[in-house]
Amino acid sequence: MKKIILSILVLGAIAAAVFFASKSEPVAAETAPASPAVKAAVEAPKLASPVTTPLPVSPPGAETHQVAPATTRLAQAPKPKTEQPATPSPRAELATMIPELVRLIEAQDYETLMQDFMPPDELDAMLADLGQPGQPMTLVDLANRMRQDPGMAQKMATASQFLGYLQTQTPTFDETGEMASYPMPMVINGKSSVDFVKEAGNWYVKDGRQFFR
Repeated sequence: MKKIILSILVLGAIAAAVFFASKSEPVAAETAPASPAVKAAVEAPKLASPVTTPLPVSPPGAETHQVAPATTRLAQAPKPKTEQPATPSPRAELATMIPELVRLIEAQDYETLMQDFMPPDELDAMLADLGQPGQPMTLVDLANRMRQDPGMAQKMATASQFLGYLQTQTPTFDETGEMASYPMPMVINGKSSVDFVKEAGNWYVKDGRQFFR
């Protein structure tokens, strides 16, 4: 009887040991739910790695040109020049041409005076005649002779006064508008008027040679 009771106690002790041993074995720990931040970091798509474009390599010896920024190019761009209106020639109108002749006479600028006073073909013919029997006289030589001639100085003074008189008169124009005549108070050298002709946009004294005889 004692053996039976002892056997039952031994079996109970073994059963209790097995029960507690099974409770003491490590149980696979349940995975704790991840925090929202960790979950977002794990679930977020991976960003693509930046693509680096290789810079072009210039061949050896080739010159490199740096392009200036747009703002620099604009600052360095030359500013357009403002064109000044051209001053009209005083010979374009009789109202300004006659006072200009008076100014040239008083300044003894006889070279410019004869160029502005006489049409080019008349001036060339006069210089050719004065140079006979040789080469045509130059305009500079003629102007110097006029400055050295006391009689010519008196003629020029009279011509200046006469041109001043013409400014008080009203010219008569022909149908083309390129021929104008001023009446003279008396006949001079067979002429009763002073005639002006317009050539290439400039006014000249027609038959102006008579004023230099």
